Amino acid sequence: MPEFSPHEAMKVRDVLEPASSTLISNSQELVLMVGFPGSGKSYFSTHHLSSYERVNRDTLGNWQKCVAR
Repeated sequence: MPEFSPHEAMKVRDVLEPASSTLISNSQELVLMVGFPGSGKSYFSTHHLSSYERVNRDTLGNWQKCVAR
């Protein structure tokens, strides 16, 4: 099993606060989140990267539309 524990990482609030400059960039960037269903990708992006545009198959329907977006 990997050493990384999401539960332990969430305890580090100063790194994960939405206003933290460590997560928000002033230049254009792409954040690609990959993981099992229900692993918290949408939760994290909604709560910690709310100023970013979210593109996902749940809202667009298929991967072709995601790529086009």
